Amino acid sequence: MESSTANQKDARINLKNSLFSLFMHFSGLRGQQARIFDINNPDHGGVHILVFVSCLRLDLANHTVMLDAAILPLHDSLMPKIRPFLEKLTEIDLCSVVADSDELRLWKEIIPAWVERCRQWEHRPSCAYLSKSKIPLSVELGQNPICSCGEGTLSPEYSFDLPRWDLAVEYAVRAAISPSFLVRFVGQSFEGNKIAEPPALYKTGCRFCGKGKSDDGGKGLLKCARCQAVRYCSVECQRGDWKGLHKLIWIEAGSYTNICSRPLQINCCTCLKTRP
Repeated sequence: MESSTANQKDARINLKNSLFSLFMHFSGLRGQQARIFDINNPDHGGVHILVFVSCLRLDLANHTVMLDAAILPLHDSLMPKIRPFLEKLTEIDLCSVVADSDELRLWKEIIPAWVERCRQWEHRPSCAYLSKSKIPLSVELGQNPICSCGEGTLSPEYSFDLPRWDLAVEYAVRAAISPSFLVRFVGQSFEGNKIAEPPALYKTGCRFCGKGKSDDGGKGLLKCARCQAVRYCSVECQRGDWKGLHKLIWIEAGSYTNICSRPLQINCCTCLKTRP
């Protein structure tokens, strides 16, 4: 099984797509569920990172989800120690995420943060982060991006039915892998004041279907009794729009204000009223 994002030009977009693939494949929304992933750069050494996903958890503090996983960055000094495990792993159909060199560097940049968010062990006084004064330790090919303080600390719940897992578990580290979200200083965010104006039809017709007259004998359109800002040709259209965004999709940012005592809701027309 293979998931490729290497055809994109922007490494950040590639990384976001790769993370999305991890979540989709583990959840089973893209066919058979996968629990073991390799981050593969075919042009420079093949597999560089192995990810063993234990479960999908809710991240309540950040209102998102995360993959609770054991992560194993492969580097030159580690490979001889776990060679029997790696040889057996080639006999298993892993979910391979193809990444180019720029994306692979981003993976190594972010792995230390994933490890720190779920760390239940203490860094040793001899920690390489301290001695080298840098995090990650390296993003170069064949080098380890994280310190060794967390090695051998995985709990029994991260036990995978893999040949010679006993070798890998001594070096894998727990990581909380999150989806990647937009940050304003590196990407363009949504700006409400740039929402397109609605077609003239919806300014004068039914907000939901666009008709110019009521279905009830061709009478005039009915105003929303609470906000007095939108019109409908029938009760059915009003109910249909109530379940949707009710005016919010076409308004400019800041042109409406909350006039009810409840928290602002995008599907509540009581909350929205045009400012004078």
